[in-house]
Amino acid sequence: MICALLSFPLKESIMRAARAQQHITYMEAQISLYQDLSTITLDARRALRPLTRALQERRIPYKWGFPFSLQARMGNVWHIIRWPNDVPRFLRTANLPAISVPNWILEEPPARATGPSEVAHNIHLEPGPPRRRGGPIGPEE
Repeated sequence: MICALLSFPLKESIMRAARAQQHITYMEAQISLYQDLSTITLDARRALRPLTRALQERRIPYKWGFPFSLQARMGNVWHIIRWPNDVPRFLRTANLPAISVPNWILEEPPARATGPSEVAHNIHLEPGPPRRRGGPIGPEE
């Protein structure tokens, strides 16, 4: 089941509560909740995997930011990667060895087979009129 929540604070509240639980069950079925992350965000996280492994090995706390950032706390200061050119400074600050991180913005994603399940990736959507909060989507009254 896919559920879209229009209220960001409500979604965050649900996700925070879900992370605090080991298992969520409903009518004897286990339920898993996942955030909807863009392809670009997933590609960036994949590209930074060697860096996050190095942070984990050194027990340096880090977290992911929205829309995209990697934030690591060193001492009492948070250091942030938002763009590929932030990586070298971040590595120096963290005293990490040189780690090869691909430029997730310029790299071409791996080739995918084009089929019915991939059609959504090829659609170009134009922005529409803003939606009103709390009401149905439809013509303005």
